[in-house]
Amino acid sequence: MSHSDGGSPGDAPGGPAGGTEGDSPGASQRRARPLMTGREATAALRRAGLPERQARVVLASGLAGRPDRAGSAHLFDAHRVLALARRRVPTDEELAAAYPLGLFLARRVVPADASWDDQVAGLSREWAMSPFSAVMLKERVGRQGFLPLVGTTGGFVAVAAEIRAVVRIGSRTSDFRLEPPGRWASDLLETRLPAGPGPSWVFLGTGWSANRLVRPPRAG
Repeated sequence: MSHSDGGSPGDAPGGPAGGTEGDSPGASQRRARPLMTGREATAALRRAGLPERQARVVLASGLAGRPDRAGSAHLFDAHRVLALARRRVPTDEELAAAYPLGLFLARRVVPADASWDDQVAGLSREWAMSPFSAVMLKERVGRQGFLPLVGTTGGFVAVAAEIRAVVRIGSRTSDFRLEPPGRWASDLLETRLPAGPGPSWVFLGTGWSANRLVRPPRAG
């Protein structure tokens, strides 16, 4: 399933325990890490309820770290893959209590290892929504000064931001002004918010356009 020997085909004979004179600290650390092949990592995410294609998208986004290469194989840090698969799904009641005016769930692939500015660059523009939906979002922003936004890949939260203004309302799309999040984001950044198949964004909350999370199946 997982491998404690992360050595590559080019390692000197004698195994990784003793290392070689030319070893770098990074190479030694990679050999000490338990590793998973791409197939094993995909299987671990599938057991958490993801379809195979979505599991591959999640791994490609960097949410479990970037893989090492060993020939044609991609080797992932097993600890990071399993931690991702075990992320908690908050209850609808928890979300309603913590975010009474709702939560904007952005469902676009977010590069996990990019800077915050680069991550949110693709989350501020060209949201397909009716003018009515944009006006309702704008009204909620006005009531508390911002609306929480989380960017997810495969339901896993990758980035958080605050919608501070709906800066353009078009006939088919709208744009936001986003700013870094406050302390509220710390409760969400290590969670999973699966909303099932659907459009590129959903609104989690009560009242207008409210959606509920889709609970993943229990393991086993």
